[in-house]
Amino acid sequence: MTTTPDAPGAPVPATFSERREQLIDYYAGSGGLEPPGTIELLCRLRRATWGEAEDQHLERLLADPHGDMFWMLPTTMLVVEGRSGGVLPETAITTIRSLWKTY
Repeated sequence: MTTTPDAPGAPVPATFSERREQLIDYYAGSGGLEPPGTIELLCRLRRATWGEAEDQHLERLLADPHGDMFWMLPTTMLVVEGRSGGVLPETAITTIRSLWKTY
């Protein structure tokens, strides 16, 4: 049996969509970074496990965007997912839009 590198012992899904769901579950749970980065937050948003702690982690991440442009894609995905699910606070969406205009 083939196993995945991020979930030892778990069978490799047969389809792309099954693999996508497996990875979202992994990163939404305890498999990702602690404290979470934007990808972990995106997966938690997708799985509707967003709470006050996630609000605080997002605030921390948005407080000092630096380095290069690669923080922009995950934050854009957060806004798109947050709007479709209605879970992402409007203040976070406004902050991200402001950063896009000023960064």
